Amino acid sequence: MPNIFFPPSGRNFFKAEFELPIGTSIETTEAMVEDLERFLNDLKQQANAEQGLVNWVSYIANGGPRFVLQHTPEPTSPHYALMVINTVKLDDIDDVIARLEGYSTVLGLVPLYLGGGPMWDPMAVAIMFGLIFATPLTLGLVPVLYSLLFKVCYKGYAYEPVAVGV
Repeated sequence: MPNIFFPPSGRNFFKAEFELPIGTSIETTEAMVEDLERFLNDLKQQANAEQGLVNWVSYIANGGPRFVLQHTPEPTSPHYALMVINTVKLDDIDDVIARLEGYSTVLGLVPLYLGGGPMWDPMAVAIMFGLIFATPLTLGLVPVLYSLLFKVCYKGYAYEPVAVGV
């Protein structure tokens, strides 16, 4: 019998799960989620109605309801948070994930900078500023240079999902 894999999802949303160190208070988890929500709100304001974010929902200290069969909610825990983020198009998911990963990584390095000691402080600063500058370059400048150098035209390009056959 052949192996059958699930085809890629056609849904315009993704889950972002955050697990802070065990023992983290629910207030700290809530503050981190609020900060991420402000970042997502800024992203939503920058985008237009045809691309980017639509909305999101956050569950702090639990895994939320079982909204799709593949989602198994996490048990209640003050150090856990789940965000379900809806995008306008399926193509927008990768861009939003890349921006969210860059932001959350910089945010995660702040405690290392504040309390890491003499060896970790400069390393945390170098990594944070590297991420702050590398993310826009990777998401903006590299695709533009690629399209200019290799004369790639994106006009009229539309995403067409490929059917997975058995």
